Amino acid sequence: WATLQSDLAEMNEMKGELPEGCLESLQRLAKNFRTFVLRYAQEQKTQIFHNRVVMAHALERSKQTVDDLTARLDSREGLLERILKRDHKLTHEVQSLQKSCRDLKRTYEGRLNQLNIELDGLRERNKRLGQELEQMILKETTGPQTDFEPLAPRAPTSKEMTQLQEKLHHAEDELAKARKEITSLQKHIEQGREGDVPGGMGGTMAPKTPRGGPTRESVSTPTKQSKNELSDQVDVMLKKMDVLMQGDEQSIQNLFKGSYFQPSLATELDRAVHDSSDEEELEGIPEGDEEGGEIGEIGGL
Repeated sequence: WATLQSDLAEMNEMKGELPEGCLESLQRLAKNFRTFVLRYAQEQKTQIFHNRVVMAHALERSKQTVDDLTARLDSREGLLERILKRDHKLTHEVQSLQKSCRDLKRTYEGRLNQLNIELDGLRERNKRLGQELEQMILKETTGPQTDFEPLAPRAPTSKEMTQLQEKLHHAEDELAKARKEITSLQKHIEQGREGDVPGGMGGTMAPKTPRGGPTRESVSTPTKQSKNELSDQVDVMLKKMDVLMQGDEQSIQNLFKGSYFQPSLATELDRAVHDSSDEEELEGIPEGDEEGGEIGEIGGL
């Protein structure tokens, strides 16, 4: 390009007729112009080829990026499908677990209601036994009285004490049975609260019973409270039975103080002394069994 400019400048400086060297200058100008055009075309061709190469590389990278994005999209779709399947499965398991919990709750409420009914009947029976026991003791310790001085109390005979012991043991067996049922029910309730899968509740299902019973808030607390009250009452009952079987007059007097005892009888009990033969019979009687210590007091319910 500089050569062409120089040749054109020389031609502009020429004046008048064309000198002999003008033709030579024109030929040189044409040659240089042709060389310039060819070189420019070659450079443009090289630049275009380079641009094409760059564009091809960019297109290849774009295709690779598109392929990667497509693969990631397919992976995300597969993951989403697995998540939906798992969510559906978990929803079904939760529904099954809720149904099992409702069935178990109804079963335990019915069983607890039945146990409450049985406990009420057992309390009434224990109350009657306690009243019968007190009446028998009162009948045996009091006799025909005169106008001057009451008779001294008499200890129960061995036959009567045997009958009392049989009644006591029978009542203790009934109370022990009720205690076991209450303990078993409490264990079932605790296991039902801790269970986290439906399969883990198969061993805790109780027999089906009629619907009804306490509310959700009263399923566990009233049972524990009743058990504690029964445990305290049975301890008192066993202590009283020990006193009765030992046959000590002062202890019996302190045990059965009440409105049904006359003051004169209480005074007479303070001075009463049992016959030695009766004491020997009472010594052969075993002390009360304390195994039923968690159920209920026979005479105090």
